[in-house]
Amino acid sequence: CAEGWGPAAGRLAGLLSSALLGPVGGGLVLVWHAAAEGVRWQLYPAYAALGVCTVIEGGFQQWWIRRRLLLSISAAGSVLSAALAVIFPMVRLPRPSGPFGVGRRSYLWEDRSRPAFCVPVPEGHLPHRRCLVDVWYPRERGGCKGRWVSFMQEKFGEKIVMSFGFPGFLGSHLGLVRSSSIRDAAPLRGQRFPVLLFSHGLYSTRQAHTALIEEIVSHGFVVAAMDHPYDAIAITFPDGSEIDYMAEYPEVNFKGFHAYRSDNLELRTGDVLFVLDRLHELQAAEEADPLAAALDLAPGVSVLGHSFGGGTAIRAAQRDARIKRVLTLDAWLWPMGGQRAAEGLSVPVILLESETFLDDRDIFTAFNPVLTKTFTAASPHCRQVVVKGAGHYEYTDMCWVSPIFLRKFGLISLTQREIRQLHVTMAELAHYFLRTGRLDEPLLGRCGLEVECFHPETARRPENHPLSQKQKQAYWDALHRLRTGDITEVVPPREDDADFTHQLQALVQAFPEPDVRRHLLAAGWQGAAP
Repeated sequence: CAEGWGPAAGRLAGLLSSALLGPVGGGLVLVWHAAAEGVRWQLYPAYAALGVCTVIEGGFQQWWIRRRLLLSISAAGSVLSAALAVIFPMVRLPRPSGPFGVGRRSYLWEDRSRPAFCVPVPEGHLPHRRCLVDVWYPRERGGCKGRWVSFMQEKFGEKIVMSFGFPGFLGSHLGLVRSSSIRDAAPLRGQRFPVLLFSHGLYSTRQAHTALIEEIVSHGFVVAAMDHPYDAIAITFPDGSEIDYMAEYPEVNFKGFHAYRSDNLELRTGDVLFVLDRLHELQAAEEADPLAAALDLAPGVSVLGHSFGGGTAIRAAQRDARIKRVLTLDAWLWPMGGQRAAEGLSVPVILLESETFLDDRDIFTAFNPVLTKTFTAASPHCRQVVVKGAGHYEYTDMCWVSPIFLRKFGLISLTQREIRQLHVTMAELAHYFLRTGRLDEPLLGRCGLEVECFHPETARRPENHPLSQKQKQAYWDALHRLRTGDITEVVPPREDDADFTHQLQALVQAFPEPDVRRHLLAAGWQGAAP
């Protein structure tokens, strides 16, 4: 305590405390931090404490009162800001490890031959499809002048946080996070690179896998990532117009819900193939765009997708022979349906996925593992890698946003060390597979994660294989919601409709109708005999 030091020493300690914790020292620290990382809401308590300290500094003549108040308020503001920064940290994306630097260019390509979406779009929106595409490409490391690209737009972070029922400003700091890409940097000259297309999931964005994409590009790839309008969380076009996620489907009923998502899948697949066509056109006109000389499209391309983007990647390869390899991250195959999943693919495919899909929470997700097994069994060059304990969001950059927050709400389950290891494994697996078309099995043995691998022979589901408890619960939940009318997104039919089991089978997709009828009876349905 300064009062026990004697007058001179105590006065000196007070002056030093005021200088270090008061408005001058505190202001310099905050100005330095704002310049380095930007003004973010986690520091608002520190900013407020600085303002109060400024008032106190000029309002009290007694140095010992002033010193104690400055110390208490500064400490309170600092501790609160530090706590907020732990819960919602300033994300630091992993730095690419490859020999190349990363550049990024954006393109807006319009397809007037296709509708804007598979259901009517809001009034005032353009009637045709528009694709906003980011292309990442190798550049020389170091000595490059240009503007570093942000991880994602501020609005995206706000909308992600709002989707969990929290104020949007809690995600605004994501717009301050810097990626490892330089906007419009000159592509590396004298070399062409293989091309990878990326498709995001529902309520996501082309930027949600920035760290993985930059890592892949740093090892010698060009990656084109597109936003899928009305499936993306938000899109801001160069003219300032915006498109948000299509959250309501007023013209879609229960019976047609799978048909709607199937149409949605075909439209997204069309985006992938449309972007591929535009890249071919860009390469053909080499003098018009410096990126053209970096593209190596002749051997074919690969496609990477997460969630609905995984199903999109597979469907695109089924439709277009120019796609030679497919890598999916926790792919959602329900929109494909059992019939298309059973068609499989003849090209090399890796399905990297979790044991359950979104915790098998409803009738639309609980049978996704059945569909992925069906697809694997039908695809001679497919390898399915199941990561034990991993959740859906741990395959994205979102897992870095707020580990404490996401774990609290059950959205991630791996430890921070395991998440880092998963992302290292994804990158190394992608490097090897995209170059060779094969699974690096020794990598899985040393990755530090518990994984299980399946190939076409081991993925076949035995006859009358019992349902898991969560799959049974999905049926029970569907029956309850149908009886009460409490079902989201779709209009329920009457339980005594003649084609009730046919309609429900259209939602399950993983089993033929007789099996669905048997499952319903086991779940408590008192329907008529077939």
